[in-house]
Amino acid sequence: MFRSVGPSRLQSLTRIAAPAVMPISIAELKAHSRIDNGIGEDAYLTSLLAAVVSYVDGFGVLGRSMITQTWSQSMQYPNGRIRLDMGPVQSLVAVKFFSESTNTLETATLANYRLFASGDWAYVEPIDEAWPTAFDRPDAVRVEFVAGYGGAASDVPEDIRHAMMLLAGYWYENRESASAVKMSDIPIGFEMLMNNHRLTWY
Repeated sequence: MFRSVGPSRLQSLTRIAAPAVMPISIAELKAHSRIDNGIGEDAYLTSLLAAVVSYVDGFGVLGRSMITQTWSQSMQYPNGRIRLDMGPVQSLVAVKFFSESTNTLETATLANYRLFASGDWAYVEPIDEAWPTAFDRPDAVRVEFVAGYGGAASDVPEDIRHAMMLLAGYWYENRESASAVKMSDIPIGFEMLMNNHRLTWY
């Protein structure tokens, strides 16, 4: 995904390490949706839950990370402060750049860069020096960082988790595309709860 942030700067975001756990367990989804069939549909529920998380997390309708995950943000001409476009940011992992002379990826000294993060607002800037002089390519400089509410499902706001269970339960009961009678394939409760947190609109 590419986001234009200025006339002379192009930035791109890539998730380089996925979350280690899901924000909702199969047991929680079964209890919410009143599914009592042992393990007969666990495989289907697992894939359904993965689809819901994909729809919500990161580039999805929430517009931010839920469970702790690592992202890379690349740019061609960094200058001054660089805003990180996927929050909530937890920590800075690395600053990398393609050598101007060899076009090989190198790692800068992390202590030379400062991270400021407060909720979804976060930026990185050099402390006492300019950004590395890098090879002329769209991904010349890469900033790697950790984002998410935390490493456990309980770190995700409860209304987001409830909204996802609403959507998963709806998709479980309605396995075909929405009909003219249904009017919509997204339950209104999901939209109302997600609107409390979402950063993107589609």
